[in-house]
Amino acid sequence: MEAADSDACIPQAKKREVTVNTVERWKVDNDKAMNSSMWLTYDKMTTNHECVDSLKCLWCIKYKDRLIGCRNYNAAFVVGSKNLGVSAVKEHSLSEMHKRAMMLFNKSQGRQITEYSPIAKALSFLDESTACQLKKKFDIAYFICKERMPLENMKPLCELQERAGVDMGTGYKNNQACATFVEYIAQEQRELVKSVLEKCRFYSVQCDGSTDSANVEEELFLVMYCDPHAQDGRVHLQQTSCS
Repeated sequence: MEAADSDACIPQAKKREVTVNTVERWKVDNDKAMNSSMWLTYDKMTTNHECVDSLKCLWCIKYKDRLIGCRNYNAAFVVGSKNLGVSAVKEHSLSEMHKRAMMLFNKSQGRQITEYSPIAKALSFLDESTACQLKKKFDIAYFICKERMPLENMKPLCELQERAGVDMGTGYKNNQACATFVEYIAQEQRELVKSVLEKCRFYSVQCDGSTDSANVEEELFLVMYCDPHAQDGRVHLQQTSCS
């Protein structure tokens, strides 16, 4: 009994509390690096309004329906992150979903992509030779994805092109680069399908599936829609993949 009473007297570790003033200071101190004053917000504790209960991202909340398909999607800053540290804020600002949300926000404000995207700004200054090299790497990444090859094939396929006398440039030849290329291709395709369907009054979704050679279930989704740009008064049916 004495031992039990002794254990009961040991206080439990207190949960770390972060004040509202602290988060407001984070927003100011990191605004130049990641525009935190525009998107970082928080919920206050119900028992103490001077302390923060969770951290949120206004941009990711606004565009959550369009971010779910992003690679490494994490809903923490959408529903409210309990990780109350400035390191968590910085990590979120570098995530693919946050960058995507930032792009959508700036696009909605009518800003050119080269105004807010460092990658797009850099690409706009590429010379013709470098742009051609990058296009070839995008083509290889698309081929790898289409033929269901491992992303690790990026490097040997680039080397094969170089042995054939093709100038592939330096860098962006590994599996990480291939994954990045594929992600941007996928984003472009999603936007293309979305832009078409937004203008359509009628469309239908078809799906089918089967197992591949590895006995893994594979699904295919197709959208059939009426062409909204037809000018002859007739119904034109078109079909596009959305899987």
